[in-house]
Amino acid sequence: MSRIFISYSRVDEPFARKIARSLSDMGAQVWLDVEDIPAGMKWSTAIQQGLNVCQIMLLIVSPESMASNNVEDEWQYFLDNKKPIIPILFRPAEKHFQINRLQHVDFHNGSYQTAFERLMRELSAKGLPLANSMDLPQPRPQQPVATSPRIEFTTAPPPKPAEPAAGTRMTDDKGVEMVYVPAGKFMMGSDENDDEKPIHEVQITTPFWLDLTPVTNESYARFINDGGYKNSTWWTKAGWVWVQVQKVTEPENYEGFNDPLQPRVGISWYESLAYGAWRGGRLSTEAEWEWAARGSQNRLYPWGDTFDAKHIIFNENSSRKTAVVGSGIRQSGASWVGALDMSGNVWEWCSSLYQSYPYHADDGRENLDDEGSRIVRAGRGASFKSVRVLRIATTTILSPVTITAVFGLCVPLLFESLFAVGVVLRQQQARPTGLLHL
Repeated sequence: MSRIFISYSRVDEPFARKIARSLSDMGAQVWLDVEDIPAGMKWSTAIQQGLNVCQIMLLIVSPESMASNNVEDEWQYFLDNKKPIIPILFRPAEKHFQINRLQHVDFHNGSYQTAFERLMRELSAKGLPLANSMDLPQPRPQQPVATSPRIEFTTAPPPKPAEPAAGTRMTDDKGVEMVYVPAGKFMMGSDENDDEKPIHEVQITTPFWLDLTPVTNESYARFINDGGYKNSTWWTKAGWVWVQVQKVTEPENYEGFNDPLQPRVGISWYESLAYGAWRGGRLSTEAEWEWAARGSQNRLYPWGDTFDAKHIIFNENSSRKTAVVGSGIRQSGASWVGALDMSGNVWEWCSSLYQSYPYHADDGRENLDDEGSRIVRAGRGASFKSVRVLRIATTTILSPVTITAVFGLCVPLLFESLFAVGVVLRQQQARPTGLLHL
């Protein structure tokens, strides 16, 4: 039977896995990199083998995949070899002209089931009838309409559940407490520094769940114990190469930073992404991070516009190390959605590439396959060593492989749910001897 190659951007991995499972359930042979590349095998070699053995490509279309050089190499190889490609519209994006002329299957508008049935028919038309494809409903022949019956319900349809209020808390399946961040708009940036200009309006269109606190040593240890550094499933391609080449088996550890409830420090951007994938979420974009920290009131600090040392851990009260985090700790410094330690204690990794403002999520800065420098924010605020960079809008940049004791993480999770809610994880690092933004 013909094999199906799924080409996608790493940010779309949950959707790619869902498509792969659905096709496998219908009897298809699917090639998906995170599931079909054996440990220790060079990624580029394995991808080439996958491209060679597969006869049909499903190209998952999103802003990130259309900006990915790796994805373009894959679909261009198929075109060069005159193999069929079926674009899958997952999220609207500007498509390459060679892809734009191909008929796509729309998973963005309408139900997943309806789109999947259309995909099955497209595969059948391209010579790949699947075992259960005959079970799919076929279009009915049009018949003259004789009557127009009136339909009555004996019971009212169930009411749509209300959206959670901002700051609603929940605990995920990994035991981590999170807060709900609704959609909305705010003014991003500031006039303080050149890399924070210009101030501009940003719309957050999708609500998400955000970790209540930076990720702790306790939570990250569960990722390690669950085979986090032995399973390529959670890692980006570049991240897994880094793990193997550098022989990384755990993050850097520092004396005085190992309390179970202290923020996890000493981790790279790659490790942050992997932990987020293990949680079923991802790193926040810098826009999502700033929105969760300042809200529509555009606060200077998470709690307001006036600095107050009792709300925060910084160089004058930190004893030169991070402080433990948790529900009710430094509650007076909470953001408008109740997120804690959004300024001070640790810098936090974001997903975004460092690029000038205005911020646009679809301009390539959220391409996880790009190996450029990434944004870190310690609430995008600052670390336990900082005093001058505690404002929400403060930004700094680091290489994805940077490991220090002043950076950590925070995680948002994206769920396929009634509200299309995301889950954003908070991830951090730190180094006692570091001199970052003193």
